[in-house]
Amino acid sequence: VSDDNLIITGRVKNTTQKDDSLVWIFFVLYRNDGTPITAGGTNIMDLAAGETASFSRTFYNYELTGVNPSEVAGIEIIAEKMQYQF
Repeated sequence: VSDDNLIITGRVKNTTQKDDSLVWIFFVLYRNDGTPITAGGTNIMDLAAGETASFSRTFYNYELTGVNPSEVAGIEIIAEKMQYQF
């Protein structure tokens, strides 16, 4: 937590046997009662098989819809291969 912003950092590992050109890291932030506050994500490019990469995502105050970052009680993080729909 920095001022009015919330910074999430972590690491993700490609546990598959295939290189991946684009991985989507998706976040859902929750209140103490389990209701979602907001969602967002970040990309990791060129994650080779077995490789680990770091990520960081800042949720700015305006994205938290007026919620103080200290009110964030839970975070769900999902990493998946980026998929396209046309």
